[in-house]
Amino acid sequence: MPQLNFKRLPRASDIAEHLLTKAERAFGPRDTDWTFGGVTEWPGGPLVLYPDDKEAMIGISPGVDADECRLPFQLAHEVVHLLSPHRGQYDAMMIEEGAAVWFSIYGPEFPIADYKGRALDYIRTHADTQNYRCALDLHTNLDAVYPDSIRALRAARPRFYEMTPEFIVETVGASKELADQLCERVTMRPR
Repeated sequence: MPQLNFKRLPRASDIAEHLLTKAERAFGPRDTDWTFGGVTEWPGGPLVLYPDDKEAMIGISPGVDADECRLPFQLAHEVVHLLSPHRGQYDAMMIEEGAAVWFSIYGPEFPIADYKGRALDYIRTHADTQNYRCALDLHTNLDAVYPDSIRALRAARPRFYEMTPEFIVETVGASKELADQLCERVTMRPR
């Protein structure tokens, strides 16, 4: 496969490395079969890009690198996907998306004090964020059953995409209905 050439954004890449470390503390270690190649701007971002077979990068929305709040918000969401990259799978399971939405709000240290509240309000009220809102609600419901549930689940099965409803029920005691919803694959936004 030919290697693509991406312009790495050093400041954004450093912030992403810091957030990836925080995500690993919150949700367990990342899949070390993959290397993190940094951050680049990408039309249609934010998303995870795969420049080669075992490297993953974050593609942020154009212009976000200069935004002190949107940058860590986007990076925090995408670093959760770097915990267990899955090349070729664009629709993540709701369990992974829920952790990513939660971490995008509560993981970064935003320079504007009320940004977390504004981000949460945006996710809760805008029509185009319905799938993110649902994913966050599922994550909150799971943590209500078993605090630190993602860490416990990933300790037993590190790759989100290998989790099944039965595994979630057995490991953290979630209801079958909640576990089924957490394992659904949903297109979060149009591509």
